[in-house]
Amino acid sequence: MKKKRNMSTPRLTNTYKLVDIPGLEEHEQACWQIQCLGKRDEHGNILSPVLNQLQEWQQTIPKEYEKLLRAIRYAGANHVHRNQDLIRADEDKRNVYEFKNTSCKCRLFFFYHHAENKVIICTNTYWKGKGAHTKDQDSAFATCAKVRDIYLKSETKP
Repeated sequence: MKKKRNMSTPRLTNTYKLVDIPGLEEHEQACWQIQCLGKRDEHGNILSPVLNQLQEWQQTIPKEYEKLLRAIRYAGANHVHRNQDLIRADEDKRNVYEFKNTSCKCRLFFFYHHAENKVIICTNTYWKGKGAHTKDQDSAFATCAKVRDIYLKSETKP
């Protein structure tokens, strides 16, 4: 049986590109497209640390990754996201969020981009394991907000 191919998004800017999340299918994104942010290098290759981390989790800790995918699938299938067990907003009100699952240590940070056909753009990851500190997770939210600002600023450049 041939595996169904994920959705792809056309080039958004000269520098940035949205790339598919491993294991997430097109039909699971009925309300929101959910993709990772990548950046083009000088040779036109797409570099995406968040995608690399997701692929690593998918291969090395598949049960944890599947728990994270449940949260991602929930977001893709629902217009409004109210399930705080799967999606948590940044407490500092920076309009960035995290995919999580109460029994999962993997975290994926994202922002909503309404102008681009309702896309959720994933920017960075975090491992909430033993010894993890709240300030480290707060730093991950701040990183997401910073990446979002850089991305949105790049879209407005001619």
